[in-house]
Amino acid sequence: MKNSDYWKKRVELTQNILLQKADSFIDDMERSYKEAYNSIENEINVFFQRFAVNEGLSMNDAKKLLNSNEIEKFKMTVEEYIKKGQENAISNMWRKELESASNLYRIDRLKSLQIQINQQIEMLSAYKNTGTEKTLKDIFEESYYRNIFDVQQFLGYGKAFEILDTKTINSAIIKPWTYDGETFSQRIWKDNNELKYSLDKILTQGIIRGSPPDKISKAIAKEMNTSLSNARRLVLTESAVFSTKGRDKSYEELNVDEIEFVATLSEKTCAVCGGMDGKHYPRNTGEIGNNLPPLHPYCRCTTAPYFDDEFTEGKERFARDEKGNGYYVPASMSYEEWKKKYVDSRVLTLDEERAIMKYISSESYVLNEKLRNNIPLDEFEKELAENLDNALQKMPYYKGNLVRSVDISDDEGIKEYLMGFVIGQNKKFEEFISTTKGAIYNEKAKIQVYIQNSSKGRDISSINVAEQEVLYERGSEFNVISKIYTNDKYYILLEEV
Repeated sequence: MKNSDYWKKRVELTQNILLQKADSFIDDMERSYKEAYNSIENEINVFFQRFAVNEGLSMNDAKKLLNSNEIEKFKMTVEEYIKKGQENAISNMWRKELESASNLYRIDRLKSLQIQINQQIEMLSAYKNTGTEKTLKDIFEESYYRNIFDVQQFLGYGKAFEILDTKTINSAIIKPWTYDGETFSQRIWKDNNELKYSLDKILTQGIIRGSPPDKISKAIAKEMNTSLSNARRLVLTESAVFSTKGRDKSYEELNVDEIEFVATLSEKTCAVCGGMDGKHYPRNTGEIGNNLPPLHPYCRCTTAPYFDDEFTEGKERFARDEKGNGYYVPASMSYEEWKKKYVDSRVLTLDEERAIMKYISSESYVLNEKLRNNIPLDEFEKELAENLDNALQKMPYYKGNLVRSVDISDDEGIKEYLMGFVIGQNKKFEEFISTTKGAIYNEKAKIQVYIQNSSKGRDISSINVAEQEVLYERGSEFNVISKIYTNDKYYILLEEV
């Protein structure tokens, strides 16, 4: 089988699995729309039954104030709405409106009905927002891992890769990708406001015209169907986007430089997607909507790594890292087996994530001081160090040059520190060693330690983005290459052992 044929079948299967998540959520969303409509229809019918005179309801009747008993019942209803809102992440604006309504002593009948209808729409929108967010996160994450699995199984060999943490996934999801700069969440709440406005208008005009409740409900159903159609399009399009984004992140992780457009060919395939099928181009030139899917709403196309048909030699070279580290990925291994072995076992526990966060804070100074001077740790510090050990085992290695700024102000302290570095000899650190892969962290520090060609430091920058931190495990050892004094600063060059 040609490489292109192999990848076409493989990525189409993966894309279908991913977009089934969107299809499943849309089914749930459709049921939620139906439930919301049924509640609105019932509230309108009850309203007309209570206040209509001779089978009709004038605007004057609708604008009459609720009596004291009705006010009390209404307030109890609003209190229930507030409680439900706290449990279902309604918008802050609507929560404030409900809180204001609960304190009213004068409210007309129509306003009370509008609040009841708007509550249904707000709850529906909150469900859409949280459900869409969860779906997109799942698709982005699984797209990333499944594509790494697909490539590794094709090669028959794998190596360590970045495990996505919550912060990385959240950052990807909230970043707008459209030209207007709106996120999926902003679009959902925009539709929420437009739908509430439309339903208020339908209800008010219906009463003014003397329309019966079934006619008003029918007009509301039509408006809600339009909103549902928009929501379907939004979920499917955003799902395709984050499938592409997850796949693109995996390409970056795997150093895949060339990718191929794969159209889902059927009688429904549009001319634009059909014309792109099989085209390959550098990954860094990809642009969603241009040469990266989705090219249009409801687009289910995808991409694949591009390996020409002569790509046989060097498969193992592609998979191995510089040290020859890696593992075999047999054709018989399922994605679930692979994920359990190479992903789930490396996901940080809450205690491990907390340990890194505590280390980033000032707690690292006391811990490292004790480790450096062989001072016994208390129980809390032992637990912190052990969780940090475990966490670092799961973090990816960083390859490149690093720098560590050591800020010691007194001459005696500087002299004592420098004595620990003897050119040509090894230096072992009993403590954890913080470095940065970015610019010099503290340019004013009297001592700057450089580590060239790092490959053993653990990259924790996904957790500590601001400092671009790479952390060495305790017990790390280095060879001292050089030590010089210039421009009132000491520079030490180290190399990993």
